[in-house]
Formats: sequence, structure tokens, C-alpha cells
Amino acid sequence: VIMFVVGAIALIAMSWLLARAIAGAIGGLTNKMGRLAENDFDVDINEVQRADEIGSMGRAVLVFRENGIERKKLEAIQAEADKKRRIRMETQEKYIREFDEAVVSVMAEVGVAVQQLHSASNVLRSSADVAATQSMAVSSGTEEASSNVQLVATAATELSASINEISSQVTETSNMAQSATERARNTNENIQGLNDAALKIGEVIGLISDIAGQTNLLALNATIEAARAGDAGKGFAVVASEVKNLANQTGKATEDITNQINGIQQATSLAVDAIDEIVRMISDISERAAAVAAAVEEQTVATGEISQNVEQAAAGTEEISAAMQGVSGAVADTNVAANDVHGSATNLGTQSESLRGQIDGFLERMRSL
Repeated sequence: VIMFVVGAIALIAMSWLLARAIAGAIGGLTNKMGRLAENDFDVDINEVQRADEIGSMGRAVLVFRENGIERKKLEAIQAEADKKRRIRMETQEKYIREFDEAVVSVMAEVGVAVQQLHSASNVLRSSADVAATQSMAVSSGTEEASSNVQLVATAATELSASINEISSQVTETSNMAQSATERARNTNENIQGLNDAALKIGEVIGLISDIAGQTNLLALNATIEAARAGDAGKGFAVVASEVKNLANQTGKATEDITNQINGIQQATSLAVDAIDEIVRMISDISERAAAVAAAVEEQTVATGEISQNVEQAAAGTEEISAAMQGVSGAVADTNVAANDVHGSATNLGTQSESLRGQIDGFLERMRSL
């Protein structure tokens, strides 16, 4: 009986321990399954190594974990695809909106440009009509001016003949002036020689000044020696000899001065002769000038005729000028209008190119999506 009781107790104890181990393993798997349900796939399932039912349950839980991991990857891929699709749709909407705004703006500017072209065309037509009317007036005034110009041309021919004579006189006068210029150049050279001689005189005078200074110094020394008198007279004799030498040098310098003065006189004489020649040539030039004045006086009559014809031509020219002012105004308006048309056409072309660029860019962006 005792052995039976002990065996029963041992069996109960082993059953309890086994039940506890099984309950612990099942509880661990339950906990891990709960974590997997919360998308926590970092769970380690060690029960897969067991060969019993717990191992089978662990392997089932492992499959559940692998399926969860795969599902999470698929969800991430799907989310990324949805995000890209949403961004693509938003980008398409943005491009379409920008394209629509650009087209509306360009079309509005094109409309304004077309209106400007119509207005400019009307101005051009009006200006053309005014220019045609003014051109008729210009034509009439031009015929009258042409007749007067012919008379002016005849008088101008007579004036040309007289001018040729004046030109001949002026040419001779010019030649005389050139000769006078050459003589003046020679005179200048002679005067330059005179200037050089004067410079040399200055040098000689400087020499004389030096000699005079030395002479005064020697004279002072002689006075001192004389004051000492007596047997010291020999020193005075020496001083006197030096004074004599200086006197000789002074005489030589004086001779040089005389020669230089002669040179100056010769140069002056040449200058005077040259100046006399210049005076004579200037007299000839005066005579030529008088002849020129006479020839010019002969043109007074022809000039009077020319003046009268020019006055008549001026009257016709005034009419032409008045008409041309109207033409000028019309032309100015035409130019302004033409510029406006050109600017509008340019702007229209630019906007068209812009529209083309917007369309091409839009299509290219849409293709890239």
C-alpha cells in the first residue's frame, strides 16, 4: 500500500511538473503570437527545435511570423506605390494648371497685340492719304523751283568764269606769299647768326670781367707791396709784370670783341637786305590783292541777278518746305505707327513662340510621367 501511495504521489508530481512545463511553453508561444499580432517581428521562436507538439506549434508560429514580415514588406511597397501615384497625379494637376494659366495669359496678350495692329493700320492708311495730297503740292512747287534753278545755273556759269580769273590771281598771290615765306626763313637764319654772335660777345665780356677782377686784385697787391717799400720793391716789380700780362690779355679780348662786332654788323646787313626784299614782295602781293578785289567787284552784277533768281527760288522753296512739313509729319506718324506695328508683330511672335514652348514643355513633362 505504501509503495502504491508513493508511486501515486510521484506520478501526480510528475504530471504536475509536466503540465507546468507545457503551460509555460504554451504561455511563451501565446506571448510571442501577441507580439506578432502587434507587428513586432523581431521575436525569436526557439520552440521550433522541439520535436513534440510544442515544436509543431512553434513552427506554426514561425510561419505566422514569416507571413507577417512578408505582409509588412508588401504593405510598404504598396504605400510607396500609392505615394508615387499621388505625387504623379499632383504633378500632372500642377502642370495642367500652369499650362492653362500660360495659355490664357498668352491669348490675352495676343488679343491686345491684334487690336494694336488694327489701330496702327488705320493710322497708316490716314497718313498715306495725307502724304499723297501733300505730294501733289510738292510736285507743283518743284516745277516752279526747277525753272528758277535753271536761271540760277546760267548766272552761276558767268560767275564761274569770273571765279576762274580770281583763282588765277589767287594762285599767283599764293606763289608770291611762298617766296616771301622763304625770304622770311632766310631772314630768320640771319637773325639767328646775329643771336649767336651776341652770345659769343657775352662770353668775351665774361672773360673781360674776369680779367678786370684779377687786375683789381693785382693792383691791390701792388698797393700793399708799395706800402711796404724799401728793399721789398722787387715784389712790386713782379706784381707789375703780372699786371702787364693781364693788360695784354685784355687787349686780345678787346680785339675779339671787335671781330665779333664786325660779324654782328655783317649779319645785320644781311638781315636788312632780306627785309627789304620781303617789303618789295609784299608790295607785289598788295598789287595782286588789288587785282583780286577788282575781279570780285565785277561779280556784283552777276550776284544781283543770282540774288533775284534765288529769291524767286526761295519763294517756291517755302511752298515746298511747307508742303514737306506736312509730308514730314505724316511720315513721322507713319514711322511711329510702323514701329508700333513692328513691335506688336514682334511681341505677337514672341508670345506665339512662348506658347509653343509651353505646349512642348507640357507635352514633354506629361510624357515623362
